[in-house]
Amino acid sequence: MSLSDLGAEPARPWLAETLHRELDGRWATPQLRTETGSTNDDIARFAEDHGIGAGAWALVAARYQRAGRGRRGRSWQAADGDAVLFSIATRLQVPAERWPSASLIVGHAVVETLRQLLPADAPRDLLGLRWPNDVLVGKHHLKVGGVLCERIQPPHAATGEALWIAGVGVNLRAPLEPHLTASGTGLLTLLSAEDAARLAPETLIGQLAQGIARHIDAWQLRGGFLLPDLHGESLRFCDGEVGLDLGDGRRVAAWLCGIDRVGALLVRDVVDGAPVGPKRSVIALRVLDARTDPPWHHPPDPAPHPAD
Repeated sequence: MSLSDLGAEPARPWLAETLHRELDGRWATPQLRTETGSTNDDIARFAEDHGIGAGAWALVAARYQRAGRGRRGRSWQAADGDAVLFSIATRLQVPAERWPSASLIVGHAVVETLRQLLPADAPRDLLGLRWPNDVLVGKHHLKVGGVLCERIQPPHAATGEALWIAGVGVNLRAPLEPHLTASGTGLLTLLSAEDAARLAPETLIGQLAQGIARHIDAWQLRGGFLLPDLHGESLRFCDGEVGLDLGDGRRVAAWLCGIDRVGALLVRDVVDGAPVGPKRSVIALRVLDARTDPPWHHPPDPAPHPAD
């Protein structure tokens, strides 16, 4: 599928200088595409070819991806001008077992950056993060953006360091795909007409990329640990009953309390809609909102009969 197949207007030239102004000196020259397969794939090749090492950052952005992807093999597609789509990469200097929590750092950075674009009277909780990687808007929890982090092997030939990639997509307009229109929205719907007209995609990409890099750098200085109070502040559905998709066919009810310093969910058991028992850490596939994903849990297994 090409841009012409989507009925898109011819793409305007990238405003490369606009993007450059948002990035500091750690960044390689951003690679800007009109159309590509996947920015995550492109940046992996670029980083290997150009020797992106620890402390340096690379960026690839595209107006349209033919093979953009999300978690669990899902696709992410948008016509030119309907979304900002980009990937960034660096070599993380934290133990590999802590890399998965970087997705929460990226999601928190995206939420914080987008909040700065909202009107001054917008409630702070208008934007939030559904663990681990969906950026949601409003009381109906419509998806406005998503994150996909990947660890790329083989490692760098010279240093032996694996490559870390964060792919980011933010809808500017509501998605057109029928299966997404009921659950998605666009950033421009949250802005005044004047602010929306003034927002250049290149500016937004640069602000998001710079914000992510800043948060990732701070996370690395802490040895790959989160600050639960800070990073949990962006988390949607806290202090309420949610469903947890455990990834093995089970969906269970839990009371969401927050996250711990390695990014796991802190939950309590639920009885009759109220939390009971102590907090415990859980790694799930995703968090489900009971109000938009019913029914999200299976009935409990029957109690075993005592042995005769």
